[in-house]
Amino acid sequence: MVGTALSGLSFGGVWPMLVLIVGEIYGTAHVAANYMFYDGVTSAGGTFLLSKIVAQRVYESHIDQHYSDNDDSSARGVTCYGLQCFQTTHIVISISLITCAIMSVIFMYMTRHVYNKAASQPPH
Repeated sequence: MVGTALSGLSFGGVWPMLVLIVGEIYGTAHVAANYMFYDGVTSAGGTFLLSKIVAQRVYESHIDQHYSDNDDSSARGVTCYGLQCFQTTHIVISISLITCAIMSVIFMYMTRHVYNKAASQPPH
């Protein structure tokens, strides 16, 4: 329950801020196109890659390993039980999250000049 609450808080905090960050970094002339690159392409690509390709292939590879020709043919290739079914998928997703956190820190460091310049200017 705590994990779900933290996920919702993170999701709800990141996406609205992303609109502002994209506008500040790349300007407001093409903010919609730039935002859709970050929101649309990354969400669709990440969802397809992680849920369709990674999770499906890991699951199907474990199904094939756990059933032999002597098993009931109606159950073969349908269900996988135990940690091994999605453990590799969780590891891949965890590594991608760690990579995202590292890349966020690098991006923050690379764009600090935008925020330093804004903070040093007096308000109009």
